[in-house]
Amino acid sequence: MNEYADVTGLKECKLCPAGWLSTGTEACVAMGLDATLPIPTSLSIKRGETWSELIVEWDLEDTSYEEFVIRISTSEEFTRDTTEQYVTKSKGGGGAAGGGGRRRRMSLPTLGSTDLRFVVHFARIQTLAPDGVRLGKESATSRGWRSIGGKDCFASTEYLNATGSVAPSEWECAPCPAGADCRSSLIAEEIKAKFGWWRCHGSLTFASCLGAACLGGPNPLLAGKYFRSTVNSTGAADPDDNGLAGSDAVDLALVDSVNETCAQGHANPPINNTRCSSCAVNYALSGDGSGRCVECGGAGGSMALFLLTVLGVVVLFVLLIAVKMRSTGKKKAEHSTMKRILLTHLQMISIVLSLNVSWPTTVSTVLSLASSLTSISAQAASIQCSFGDDQSSNAEVYYGMLIATALLPLVLMCVTTVFWFVLLPLVGMHKCLTCGKKIVYQPCIPTKNPFRRRKKKKKPTRSERLPTLIRSGGGGGGGGSSSSSTTT
Repeated sequence: MNEYADVTGLKECKLCPAGWLSTGTEACVAMGLDATLPIPTSLSIKRGETWSELIVEWDLEDTSYEEFVIRISTSEEFTRDTTEQYVTKSKGGGGAAGGGGRRRRMSLPTLGSTDLRFVVHFARIQTLAPDGVRLGKESATSRGWRSIGGKDCFASTEYLNATGSVAPSEWECAPCPAGADCRSSLIAEEIKAKFGWWRCHGSLTFASCLGAACLGGPNPLLAGKYFRSTVNSTGAADPDDNGLAGSDAVDLALVDSVNETCAQGHANPPINNTRCSSCAVNYALSGDGSGRCVECGGAGGSMALFLLTVLGVVVLFVLLIAVKMRSTGKKKAEHSTMKRILLTHLQMISIVLSLNVSWPTTVSTVLSLASSLTSISAQAASIQCSFGDDQSSNAEVYYGMLIATALLPLVLMCVTTVFWFVLLPLVGMHKCLTCGKKIVYQPCIPTKNPFRRRKKKKKPTRSERLPTLIRSGGGGGGGGSSSSSTTT
């Protein structure tokens, strides 16, 4: 190091000025300038193993020189308070560059252990003669690069992409990814997701979340849609206040959360919860399509609500079957047409609700309520909360309900078969069990071929019917002639 101490007891050594060399004790000696010494060329700076380590590389025509004076500065003018000087031996790069000279390199720390992405460093090199008192001419200054400290990237729309190369001169300002918060000049590690967006694991790819499940940086595009009465420093708040903007409500889309996190009621951290779609323990996904996780009201109440819903569905189907059996069958009953219209309407509401449209809160609530009458998935919250502390995940509940829905027709077929062919013959044809109808049983195996084409009775042709007409007409004519003859 080109340092000295001229006073006893100094805590820090002083730096010799440019063109001077430390004697290793209390003074610096001027070094003579020798224009015959080779001048380093093709000077460049690269990143070392860490962001606070730099590697200086250059070319030298004469490979016999091993010692050099390297000056590193954070100012292109190399002012005294921003410069450090090193006298060191270089290491060969193992390859030729430039005009046939060998490539040299030296690893050095950054000034003040600063990050190369935030502070630009410059380097100049001089060749040191073997006698240690003569210096060659100074090389040209190394090139600078884009940095955060220089605010070279446009705030809010760009960030410094320094991951593609170890050469800072190749770093560039990249467009801010969709769903990312780049409000100031940032590096990739400082980018966070906006409100309503979730980061894919370990990448700069973001996916939109459902509702207000994902918290992050401000997102003006979602302003005026999601409110909370109180918000802490992380952006978490009571999820049950969503929907209305009261006098003390805070717009979540404009809150700057410290970290990327999931809203209260959703499982954290987000890296283990894709799009914050899974709920925390004692919370369940609401059935209104908003993506909110609502707090369970107790396992007993949730199970009772689920059982009442199942019982209501069973009673509804029994009533529909009874009304159908009591109809005459000759003319389509009015209730049958009304039933078809109602079920078709409810199914269309379910399809409309599944569209990727930002419905107003009131419309979404009404559509979800109507859709829940024909969809068992609307009762997912009750099913999930009914397990108590051993709460299943959203996926387990969904796939369980999917399997149950697929098996339901087979189960109903078995139940109806047992009812009509086993239970009724045993207990007798009671009017209550047959809805007042007389049941006529047919054999399970048909005795006649139902696919056999029946011969239609051939209608007689006109020629076949003519003798009959003549006979009937002749008999009548003969009688008439006889009567006429007698009269005459």
